[in-house]
Amino acid sequence: MNRSVAILTVAIVIASSAALADTWEPSLTADYFHGLAFGPYESTQGPGDPVSVAQIKERLGIVAPYTQWVRTYSTWNGFQNIPEEAHKLGLHVAAGTWIAHNRQEEIDNLIEKAKAGWVGIAIIGNEELLFRGRETDASLAALLNDVRVAFDANGLQHIHLAISESFDSLFGRDGTVKCPLTVEAADAILVNIHPFHEGVRVEQGSAVLAERYATAVAAAPGKRMVIGETGWPTAGETKGEAIPSIENAATYLAESVSWAKAKGVEIFTFEAFDEAWKGPEEFERHWGVWDADGSLKVPEPTSVGMLFFGSMALVSRRWRQRRR
Repeated sequence: MNRSVAILTVAIVIASSAALADTWEPSLTADYFHGLAFGPYESTQGPGDPVSVAQIKERLGIVAPYTQWVRTYSTWNGFQNIPEEAHKLGLHVAAGTWIAHNRQEEIDNLIEKAKAGWVGIAIIGNEELLFRGRETDASLAALLNDVRVAFDANGLQHIHLAISESFDSLFGRDGTVKCPLTVEAADAILVNIHPFHEGVRVEQGSAVLAERYATAVAAAPGKRMVIGETGWPTAGETKGEAIPSIENAATYLAESVSWAKAKGVEIFTFEAFDEAWKGPEEFERHWGVWDADGSLKVPEPTSVGMLFFGSMALVSRRWRQRRR
């Protein structure tokens, strides 16, 4: 592509986008996501605040047309009502437990919801090992085994008991298993993979995701391997060469979901809604596909907005390659 053609291409894309900017609305296709990480908090809420059934219904109603699964992080303080309400909307639930506090109540509630038929995957904790350091390989494996005994006693042998941990807490880049007891004890592994946190450019994001996933699968043969979290923030600080923006989030969302569909990979996009309580980094508050008020934030590939972002990314990539 010579310089004049490149300039003309950019001009056409910009002009087309400007002409259509007042006419399009970003839209998601039905069941676009395999799954979404779901937290029902509104902008003034955070951990410890009770969540009403009405609020859960409202939040689930926003995401339900666009996803097949939701994954949660607790079964306490209102969160225990999510599986039933999600089931009413035809959604599958990967139900999580927050085991740092009220551990037994969380697990008891998980069993109750599983017995009712509202839980597809049962998750014990989230990033308890390397990231939070609350559990060791031995202690988390022992907890999984104890919960398995309770599940079996309640006729729940058919439900996969899972962990949700970052890739680096479970596996080495060379395919070694860092926490063999925990990996062995789990029926399923929700591995959280965030190329943004590795500081790579968004253009490299889906390739990094695919590489980490392949490493995890090879390291734990026979385990149900699920991408438990992956996403890209829309605002906040940069991290290495990883830049938060709506454009970059749209690019990564489209590429990661497309790759997962093509490969038949179960994937939970992180996350449904922005969560204002998080920090201290600003980018931690801006991972949502929807903002804290429930407005769609990231354009999807079928929208003119995503076409614009995709075209701009392609032109920009080719332009950078020519300048190297």
